[in-house]
Amino acid sequence: MIIIDAPLTNPASFASIGLSIYKYLKKLGFNVCYRPWTLTYSVNRDIEINTCRLVSRDDIYIRVSHIDSFNIIPQCKLKIGIGPIDIPFKDINYLRNCVLNTHYSFTFCKTYVDKLRSVLNVNNIYFMPLGFDPDYFNDFDKDKIKKMYGLHGRFVVGMVTRFDRRENPMVIISALGLAKVKYRLDLSNVSVVFISNDVLDLNYFEEVIKYLRSVNVHYRIYVGVKDFVEYSNLIKLLDVLVICSTYESGTSLIPEAIASRTVPIVTNQVSLVEYICDICGCINDIIIESTDSDELAKVGNTVVDAKSPNVFDLALKIYKLSNEDLRQEILSKCLNKVNEYSYENIVKKYLVPAIEKRL
Repeated sequence: MIIIDAPLTNPASFASIGLSIYKYLKKLGFNVCYRPWTLTYSVNRDIEINTCRLVSRDDIYIRVSHIDSFNIIPQCKLKIGIGPIDIPFKDINYLRNCVLNTHYSFTFCKTYVDKLRSVLNVNNIYFMPLGFDPDYFNDFDKDKIKKMYGLHGRFVVGMVTRFDRRENPMVIISALGLAKVKYRLDLSNVSVVFISNDVLDLNYFEEVIKYLRSVNVHYRIYVGVKDFVEYSNLIKLLDVLVICSTYESGTSLIPEAIASRTVPIVTNQVSLVEYICDICGCINDIIIESTDSDELAKVGNTVVDAKSPNVFDLALKIYKLSNEDLRQEILSKCLNKVNEYSYENIVKKYLVPAIEKRL
């Protein structure tokens, strides 16, 4: 039995990874069950979830979470941890023991793999990209989705956020204000969309709304998004998706956006640019110049290359991408490669070889 230990609560995070791995291992004929952290809502996926609780030493166990939780993986025939290194850590020996409790620890940035192997003095950390489920991002009409949400004909700029200050949602609003003043971007035809499964900081959420109103830009905020169909439709709704948090160590949002015919703009931190350059080529129009973030002084021994976006450069990028011809030109360079980032292909390339060695 292959046991997937992952949540069922957030379509933009570990739940998406865990459910996609479950789905495609099952499609390949493996005996798989799901050991969820929580069952707080009905999961809208195109698969039946076979849950399990008991674990035996003959099982293959895959945990999807942060690397510093891999120490709780029980004794099994094969132990695989999949997760980011996007949090500060102070105890290197503790983190090393977490990694050594697995046969394979996969993380989402090639550069961070090398750093972690060096810092922790281990050799069982490997790269596995984050991706998208092609069943949710294929065969759609972008104009039809825009009409469904009442945004047809508008230039839609958005972000996936829990309203965490580190994700910098305010930066989009500032950049639009600057683009209006400096480049004469017509905000009357612009909509800002925030997509959120949860609000982490209610006070900050209220600050964002107040700021949106002060700039006088049309906006939509979708909170409580826990349905995979709704989540994928909201990504498809966007023309531009801004990704500029200061704690990313890889993100599924880049391949999800491209598969949705949405142009991603990212800060030039290594874990984001790595995905852009591999899928699209290193296109300057979608890589934001950044400033050293105050976060850098706070992250302790973490390997994450935290950067804050340069709002003036983001304003220029958004203004340029208001041109549909440029957006289509960029997407044409990305679409040929993005299918390599489907979870169907990721499971076959990275997980199946490790599993088959132990069967």
